[in-house]
Amino acid sequence: MGDRTVLVTGGNRGIGYELAAALLARGDRVVLTTRDADRGDRARRRLLADHPTGEVTVRTCDLSDPASVRRCADALLADGRPLDGVINNAGVLLAPPSRELTPDGVEVTLATNALGPLLLVGALAPMLRPAARVVSLTSRLHLPGSRGEPVDFDFDDPNLDHGYTPERSYKNSKLALMWVSTLLDRRLGPVTSNTVCPGFVPRTAARHTRGWLRFKLRWIVPRLPFAVTAEQAAADVLWVLDAPELADRGDCFIADRTISEASPQARDSALADRFATLAGELWPQLGGEE
Repeated sequence: MGDRTVLVTGGNRGIGYELAAALLARGDRVVLTTRDADRGDRARRRLLADHPTGEVTVRTCDLSDPASVRRCADALLADGRPLDGVINNAGVLLAPPSRELTPDGVEVTLATNALGPLLLVGALAPMLRPAARVVSLTSRLHLPGSRGEPVDFDFDDPNLDHGYTPERSYKNSKLALMWVSTLLDRRLGPVTSNTVCPGFVPRTAARHTRGWLRFKLRWIVPRLPFAVTAEQAAADVLWVLDAPELADRGDCFIADRTISEASPQARDSALADRFATLAGELWPQLGGEE
């Protein structure tokens, strides 16, 4: 720990911001991505106010837009600074109440939570040091029997033209991110790629809601035993980035700082291959990845 350069996507608030703060406190350099340049600049100023000797770089990146992802990757490649870690934190936490498509016709939650990280990390491969680690934030909700609707990823209907619900969209995207992590672990050679469930941070979720639900998530749910703070979630994510026992282990799913069993679908390498093919069809920029 210390004297590393770590990329944190979505680092202007919530878990991402706390990750950046903790990394700076250790003496690491931080690269943040954010969809909004002004919000990114404000986050940078706040971080440096608390860590005046720190080094923070901000790059704009909309993970739902392949052109934006490529521009961000090109800027980072031009910087020429090797990366010791990438934390795929940014993503859609609460899927839209009705189906939304990106301008290139992909369901927005799937694009943001899975395709964007796959494209970004793949493009940054030349910058990753041999001992670098990639950590992607997924969810226990990808597991069978999790609360709510069952996971139902239909390769013939990835954009949910039929049967869209916000919960199905979110769960599908988090399962897809598990496949993304598997693919990255294969493709990046000595670099390891793992996933982690950081737990439920209700105050972060509250930002995406209104009215009674927002009040409930801000003031009631945080008192329940299953809820965690953004700081606690960030600490668990950093454990995956730092843990000696994960130095040479990839394609693991971690929950509560323990290597846990992912769902049968998530562990199915044939489904990961099928998702790689699908990803190249949805985003031609991903075509030809091996």
